[in-house]
Amino acid sequence: MRTPRRQYHSSVCTTGNHLEVDVPAVSRSARLKDRLFHDIVDRIQEMIVSGKLKPGDQLPSERQLAEEYGVSRTAVREAIRSLAEKGLVEVLLGRGTFVTTPTADHLAESITLMLQVERGTNADVLAARELLEVPIAGLAATRRTDENLQTLSDLLEDMKSYAGSPHEFNKADTEFHWELARATGNPVLAVLIQLVVAQILESAAEMWRYHNEHSIAIGLHADILERVRAQDVEGTKAAMKRHLDHVREVFTALGLR
Repeated sequence: MRTPRRQYHSSVCTTGNHLEVDVPAVSRSARLKDRLFHDIVDRIQEMIVSGKLKPGDQLPSERQLAEEYGVSRTAVREAIRSLAEKGLVEVLLGRGTFVTTPTADHLAESITLMLQVERGTNADVLAARELLEVPIAGLAATRRTDENLQTLSDLLEDMKSYAGSPHEFNKADTEFHWELARATGNPVLAVLIQLVVAQILESAAEMWRYHNEHSIAIGLHADILERVRAQDVEGTKAAMKRHLDHVREVFTALGLR
């Protein structure tokens, strides 16, 4: 007769003020499953980050990946779900799984929740934007390329054409600020601006209730663009500050705190 395998657990003596705590043993199969799952995620993620897999590339099917890694299709499915949550892949029903470029959207929601817990306000976000965007605008004025200028010009024209569509206007407005950050040549600044600006998009949509806001916003962004074009560092910084001061003024007037 075989002796049953002992299930180990951690305990603390109940003598005195100590309390005994039982910790269930983790099965070997569960640990193995967890390791295989993370191994698949790490290996595919590494191929994406290194450029071996590029945006638009299609991953092999679940069955093919399961055979390649020697795991179950369930483990592959969980790994794909994890990669999708990171914004590294997109699952299109009936078509397959494709590599994508992660965006700030995948972090913005978590940051929004953190700000809610910390009682962060629109005023706090605008203060952070001023600390970041004013010097960023000045740096963009010195480093911008002709391609950056063309993109900014196109976005300004988009903003002009979206007089009747707050959602599309705000999308172009946000892209304008991201392009300014990209013009610095520093990808860290570009990511930071995406994350910070995303925190007030919902409130920004309410700005359209303010008198003549569309025309005012166009003028402020046009001023920023012209000073960037002229490589006027101090002028660009001043123009960005005027823009953010205006946003703060409108938020206050509309009670968007």
